[in-house]
Amino acid sequence: MEKKISYKHLIYLRKKDLKNFRRTIEMNIDTVFGDIQNIQEDIYKMLLIISTEKRLNIDTSTFSWSIKIMKTYVEIAYITLIALDLKPYKNPFKKLNIESMLFSEREYFEGQEGLNFLRIFFGLKTIGRWNMLIDEIFALSIDKSHVENLIDSHDLIIEKDFLLKLPFTLYALNQDKTISSIDLHPSLYSRN
Repeated sequence: MEKKISYKHLIYLRKKDLKNFRRTIEMNIDTVFGDIQNIQEDIYKMLLIISTEKRLNIDTSTFSWSIKIMKTYVEIAYITLIALDLKPYKNPFKKLNIESMLFSEREYFEGQEGLNFLRIFFGLKTIGRWNMLIDEIFALSIDKSHVENLIDSHDLIIEKDFLLKLPFTLYALNQDKTISSIDLHPSLYSRN
């Protein structure tokens, strides 16, 4: 039985985006492919800023755009997981050998490996926790004076790796037709 989509954590995708999910994928993944490297560079810059107390001369003007796109990718990944009736792996570190994904020089995963990536991604954190992490990274990179010790640095390197691989993995899953053919049944996104 497919789980219903919860709007609680959807910030950028609306019902109209879910009604024509193929178009949403096309508009958010295909058209911004060239921007993925810019988004990754911004994530790296944000993490660099929050990892030091030194004042760095880094242009932060594109950070809010990159955060919006990253959160949209997380939402698309979440919808994909539900639409394909996939369950997140519980305790992915204990049950799976995810080191091959973590230490892989590959920037993306396709086909079944890409779907496993999404299951691991949401096994590490829920959509709400991914959104919180992205917000915290952004907030700390802009102004450290108001926000202290928000991020649990215990898993930050792993989370960074998964965040950086998510956009390319979604792009690859779309290119190999794994997610480009998803049609969401209205019962998945109808509000009661």
